[in-house]
Amino acid sequence: MTLNELDDRFIEQKYDLKPSTKVNYLYMYNHFVRPTFGKRLIGKIKYSDVKKFYYRIILDEEMKANTLDSIHTQLHPAFQMAVDDDLILKNPFGFELGTILVNDSQKREAVSLEDEARFLEFVKNDPHYNRYYDAFYILFKTGLRISEFCGLTVRDLDFKNEVIRIDHQLQRTGDMMFEIVSTKTTSGTRLLPREEDVKDAFLRILKNRKKTKKEPTVDGYGGFLFLDKNGNPMVALHWEKYMQHAREKYN
Repeated sequence: MTLNELDDRFIEQKYDLKPSTKVNYLYMYNHFVRPTFGKRLIGKIKYSDVKKFYYRIILDEEMKANTLDSIHTQLHPAFQMAVDDDLILKNPFGFELGTILVNDSQKREAVSLEDEARFLEFVKNDPHYNRYYDAFYILFKTGLRISEFCGLTVRDLDFKNEVIRIDHQLQRTGDMMFEIVSTKTTSGTRLLPREEDVKDAFLRILKNRKKTKKEPTVDGYGGFLFLDKNGNPMVALHWEKYMQHAREKYN
């Protein structure tokens, strides 16, 4: 059995993978592993071969350690499945990546409250980007993941109990189809207390919400807060671009 055949079997059995995670797995594997190392027979792959392969793609592809970790996270359990199936005796990927690599990723620093206030003030007063002010404000003040924010519907805003119900995400697949998925983790399903200023931002959003003859629905969910020019729910890519362009103008 080749590594490619093993990985295909492993992915087939990962029925609980979120679509976005599966897309990332397939992209990383198909791009970096399948054309070369993936053709090796699993019984012939040794620990030293894995190290040599990892060092090669780090040097040739200039890959960062945290990116390589997404490949290792996939190959380690795939080979463990082969061990459990008595196809091989030992897992050549059975080691912590940090034992052979130094994590060279830069530590991210959160935006300071002062920078946040200055940026939001700029957006609020900008003749073009002020239309996104309430959304940006909510994202800063609630810490919602962008796909959770995109998935919010009118019924998720509980004004009576002053909470925001977070129990799903809206995503768009590689073939441009919309889908509702569960939150990233079980603890991601939650009720967020809503401060008065956040409530006011939501009320303005509802007041200015685009009118449409037919509400778009995705997997039974409708009443999304933001729609694009085609009447479809806005997704993460929309807001990433809005934020990027506003930040560039601010800078």
